[in-house]
Amino acid sequence: MRTKLSAHKSAAHTFNLVASVDADKALDSASFKSAYRKAMSKAQRLRLWNLQSRNTVTTDSILDALKRRLVVLRWNSTYDSVVVLNNLLEKNRENTHWVLRQLKLQTFTDSDVGFLTEYAQVMSNVAKFFDKIYGEDQACFESLLPTVAATIMKLKEAKFKYLLVDAILTGIMKRFGLLLEDLEYQLAAAFHPKFRLFRLEQYNNSQVSRVTNVMETVVETALMETTEEGSSTTSDENEEDVCFSNITQLRESSGHRSLKSKAQSLEKS
Repeated sequence: MRTKLSAHKSAAHTFNLVASVDADKALDSASFKSAYRKAMSKAQRLRLWNLQSRNTVTTDSILDALKRRLVVLRWNSTYDSVVVLNNLLEKNRENTHWVLRQLKLQTFTDSDVGFLTEYAQVMSNVAKFFDKIYGEDQACFESLLPTVAATIMKLKEAKFKYLLVDAILTGIMKRFGLLLEDLEYQLAAAFHPKFRLFRLEQYNNSQVSRVTNVMETVVETALMETTEEGSSTTSDENEEDVCFSNITQLRESSGHRSLKSKAQSLEKS
């Protein structure tokens, strides 16, 4: 049986620290701090969500100009708020600035828009981590390492190579570094039919040989035990029983082959 939400809640809490405490380390840079505060302070002064609730005239003018009410998509999320703002600035910048001027608030410069765009693109990788870790199909012990590894790779491939990326990557390695080297997590992912060795090959190819050897040993031992028992087993063919189903099929159809050969075949399947 898969270990579900307990491990994932812990991982989500830890990654939340990466997205908040560790990401804030980027503010140690004077240049990043200046750009961040300039853009974010305008967004914070905007306070359109509060203004809408207090002033029906403001609400009507926003709705008329932007064709939507400004609401936060998820709870108290800076990232989600920036995504909403970016969409407005991209698709309806003229009207957005008209609303700001009517409210006697500063408009966003090209530099502000560029910074907010980069911020959202980098933080989208963090948001996707939470989406995957809480997704029904992803909530399993085996998916944790591949999800962390995929997030690292996406951040390293980010178009915008700046301090926020470095701060987040440093935080991930500080908090998840041991997990990424943990053989139990590596094996859990490697035996999962959706992941296998794909993420490990991409993220840390030097570990593939070790994990492959252990996989073959584990499967060979399981094959030996089923052979000695001399009993046939039926599988429910569900995701959790795929490995044992494959073992049974190999034993029944390829009895003449060595256990080592069978183990290698299963590991590659």
